[in-house]
Amino acid sequence: MLAAQGGELPKFLTTQLQLNRKLSQRLNEQAYRINDIEQRQRQTSSDILTVRQALGTIREQAQWLGSSTTLGEALRAQLYHLPEIPKNHQQTS
Repeated sequence: MLAAQGGELPKFLTTQLQLNRKLSQRLNEQAYRINDIEQRQRQTSSDILTVRQALGTIREQAQWLGSSTTLGEALRAQLYHLPEIPKNHQQTS
């Protein structure tokens, strides 16, 4: 902007301005990636909570399997389709 107003900037200043622009662009790219990662972490946490709630409900219902074989088969089918909980995320009961 200063150069456009009539004067040439010293070479070292021009070099520093270019470097500053590049660094600023990289910082903005990193901020975007960090925001994207945070959004994925929030979504993953929400998904984990949903699965844990569903699993808890199924486990609670499984206690009543003795009274109905039809209910038992339906619940077993639901359990079959749930992903396994990784060992480092399992709750202690």
